[in-house]
Amino acid sequence: MKRMLCLCILFFAAVCQSFSFGSETLDTCNEFGGITVEYTFIPLEPQYESLCKMQVFYDDSDSKRKEVYYLSEKQQDEKGILTQTNVYNKGKIEEYRIQLTENEAAKKGVSILIEKVDEADAVYAYGYSDGYVTAYSSADSFVSDYPLYSLNYIEKQMLPPATSTGKKAVYRLSAKFKKARTFVRFFPEASEMTSDDRELVSKYTLFLNDPDKAELYNKKYQVESGGKVYTVYVQDSLIPYLTSPYLTEDGACLLAYGTIGYNDKLYLIATEFSEIQ
Repeated sequence: MKRMLCLCILFFAAVCQSFSFGSETLDTCNEFGGITVEYTFIPLEPQYESLCKMQVFYDDSDSKRKEVYYLSEKQQDEKGILTQTNVYNKGKIEEYRIQLTENEAAKKGVSILIEKVDEADAVYAYGYSDGYVTAYSSADSFVSDYPLYSLNYIEKQMLPPATSTGKKAVYRLSAKFKKARTFVRFFPEASEMTSDDRELVSKYTLFLNDPDKAELYNKKYQVESGGKVYTVYVQDSLIPYLTSPYLTEDGACLLAYGTIGYNDKLYLIATEFSEIQ
């Protein structure tokens, strides 16, 4: 994400040298107590149509606190990104943000991606927000490698339309969706896993070529995401943390999990979660 933002900054600087642009003061007392200036330009050549405008936010001492780059419609469609933002503190960038388009947010289950950086511009934390809650994971956490998908999107990709249940049982596994992360809300009650549940987890861990991990799972919960309820199998080591303050009062978290389809239903195998902050 940083690389993309840096390219946008360099691109904007190059365009400003080659093309005329307009500027206006949008606000004289913004969230930082200073002015907000907007720069708008219209490229003369189609290939330069990557950014349509930029806004710079200053504080009451005229220090730059935030830059927001607005991508062109073409770039929005291609990259799934509406805006890219640099957040400054004492003259240095401390945070990068990307706001996704509506379609991309529906696919990923999040609307904002965040990178927090130290004074050397090294990422130390990743953040994710669905517009209501935000969760963070450290840069060296294994869950940072889990892609973000909404469960509704995964279902559409992995499961066929509902068919007759008269056919024999069908298990569905996907290399693309073998691991993912989604905001969910846990219901508090747990149940013991049945032999059918254990068969599902066993097939998933065998798919990962790590069958011994199936022994770590003995309980199942119900979670809600996108207005639908799913069954999730939870390893014993996570169960003590499925309560406040690790989860919110209504059981929300950013869950990292594996997936397996059984006939026309999707099941989750939990591996870790990130707390809401």
